[in-house]
Formats: sequence, C-alpha cells, structure tokens
Amino acid sequence: MSQTMQEKIDLYMEYMRTTAKKMMDFLVNFFRTTTIPMDIVFKIIAGPDTEEKLVKQKAVLLEVASQYTEDEKAFQEILDKYQDKYLRLDNYHSNIRKRHPKYQEARAKIVNLYEYRARADARILQGTGKNYYEMVRSILSKEEATDVIEKEIVLVEDLVNFILKNRSLVNVPGIIRADVIDALVASANNATSTLREELTVIFP
Repeated sequence: MSQTMQEKIDLYMEYMRTTAKKMMDFLVNFFRTTTIPMDIVFKIIAGPDTEEKLVKQKAVLLEVASQYTEDEKAFQEILDKYQDKYLRLDNYHSNIRKRHPKYQEARAKIVNLYEYRARADARILQGTGKNYYEMVRSILSKEEATDVIEKEIVLVEDLVNFILKNRSLVNVPGIIRADVIDALVASANNATSTLREELTVIFP
C-alpha cells in the first residue's frame, strides 16, 4: 500500500481524537467523586481546552516524527526546535510551578518523555494501513509494540512518582492540590491501562 506521510498522519490523528475524548471523559468522571467544583475542574485539568491541547500536542509529535532522520544530530535539532511548542501543550508541564526548586528536574523528565514519544511515533509513521491499528501492525511485531509501550509507561510512572514526592510542584491552590494530584495519578494509571489494552486490539 502506497501512502503519503500526510495520509498516515491524518489516520493517526483520527485515532488520537478518539483517545483524547476518552481520557477527558475519564477525568471528568473521576472529579465528580471529589469535592472540587466542576468549573474549577474544567479550568485547571479536564476541560475542553485540555482535550484540544492533547490533540494539538500529538500533532506536534507527528510533525516532529514525520521529519525523522537517522542522522542523530540532525534529528536532535528537530526535537529541540519543537520542544517548547510541545511543553506549552503538555498537561503536566502546564500544572507545575516554573519557579519551584525541582522544576528543572521535572522538566527534564517531561522532555525525555517527549523525545521518546516522537521517536516511537516516527516508527509508526513508517507503517501503512487503513487505520492506526493497521499502521502499527505493519511495522511492529507484538513483542516490539509491547516493548515500546512498556518503556513509555516507565517514563510516565517516573514522572508521576517525582511529582508525588514533590507535591508543592503542582501549581494549584493548596486546598485542592491533593485532589488534583490524585487526578494526575489516576489519569496516568488510566493511560497506562489503555496503552496495554490497545495491544489486544492491535494484535487480537
């Protein structure tokens, strides 16, 4: 099957829009179990703007991934070029204090996750298919896909655990910080479960 890069990006983005909607539905339902007013929830972490940012963030990743080259120095320059754009759309980065003593460490972990995701997406864009699942199957074996997912999960868990150890990093009023941190953890756990469940769809 012959496909243009843009056709493959469009298929991936179609998948991402569905995924982002599911993630936001999960977060909204989670917050309904807390005492935080829903208007604050939508403003801080689980509103329509957040869903849009998730989709735009994936668009940035795919823009980077589509320019992948085996010239490591050249690709690192591309990663560096888009880094700030990615961070502005990142939910973790948006919700941490930039003047916190541990900010640079947290930022480095988010950047590591960004670069890993860009490289993983570059591999997927080498595939072909009528949808995201076919693209993945065409380029990765089940074992390779599992390895890609598990490595991303390790990076996400490392970031979340760092935030848990440095709770004052979270840039929200202290009275709701615990609930917001719980939501970040629940969101990460949900994302982890979703990634693993997707394997059963990709490789039935």
